[in-house]
Amino acid sequence: MNIYRPFFGAFLLCGLALFAAPSRANLILNGDFSQAAAGGAAIAQELDTASSTSTYLANWTSTGYNFLFLPGTNTAGGSHSIQYNNNLALWAASNGGANTWNGQGPTSTLNFIGSDPAYQNGPITQTVNGLIAGRRYALSFQWAAGQQTGFTGATTEGWTVTLGSQSLSTITVNNASQGFVPWMMMNMTFTATATSELLTFLATGGPTGVPPFALLSNVSMNIVPEPASALLWGVGAIGALVARRRTKSSRR
Repeated sequence: MNIYRPFFGAFLLCGLALFAAPSRANLILNGDFSQAAAGGAAIAQELDTASSTSTYLANWTSTGYNFLFLPGTNTAGGSHSIQYNNNLALWAASNGGANTWNGQGPTSTLNFIGSDPAYQNGPITQTVNGLIAGRRYALSFQWAAGQQTGFTGATTEGWTVTLGSQSLSTITVNNASQGFVPWMMMNMTFTATATSELLTFLATGGPTGVPPFALLSNVSMNIVPEPASALLWGVGAIGALVARRRTKSSRR
């Protein structure tokens, strides 16, 4: 009997157990903004009324001048404003914009939010549950910048993101008149201080009167693996490899 086989088996089981561990779940609900609160399909419209209340988008609350855009809706009339009973669209290649943007989200199937930081500014928020106090969490999202049609002038846009009491910000981008700043991936890391915390996205930028719009899509949050877990996996994998090589050598 080869004395290394039991060790190899133990290392193999360790490695298999780590590989078989459940994948990290996305803690953000409706991160693609596809679900309406009352069920059914989401529609392109303002996410709050003049009373600054909204239950329209499932799992999210809006208290600002924030709009939901579905694929194709920006260049087919825009997103409907409940307050003013008209449609709001952003400059794109097909409606006279000084850019080549096709009016879509990061992909042709993703919805996105457009938020004006200089008019009735307020965040979109979600309470994130299932957190572990003291653990780090990786938040990722895609964002871009545009300008409302019918207006001209250079603008600036960005996002400030808050989880609990910790806030982080994207860069502030400079957007040319009738322009568009392409979609970017943003990664942030937060440390939870409670099992449930409020996540907020607040658009930043300006100036007033030439409506800038910060755009948001594809939000997700996952727990950051602990270094000890990664080290354990590495030790198990190396041990299994060494044991296998020794087993082969003993057979010669």
